Amino acid sequence: EHCLIENNSVSNNGDDGIYFQDDIYGNSTVLIENNSISNNHMGINFFADIENSAVEIVWNSW
Repeated sequence: EHCLIENNSVSNNGDDGIYFQDDIYGNSTVLIENNSISNNHMGINFFADIENSAVEIVWNSW
């Protein structure tokens, strides 16, 4: 599985900017790129284990 999150603006939502509810199971690829995340409870929250996945977080502003 692949997940791409890019070019979003998340601000002042009173919760997490980007939140993964469930596990990201092994052999997944996640790219979080060029997002603006500010004034939230947490910027990026991985709720549970990401196991054998590859997660890359680049060029975001906090």
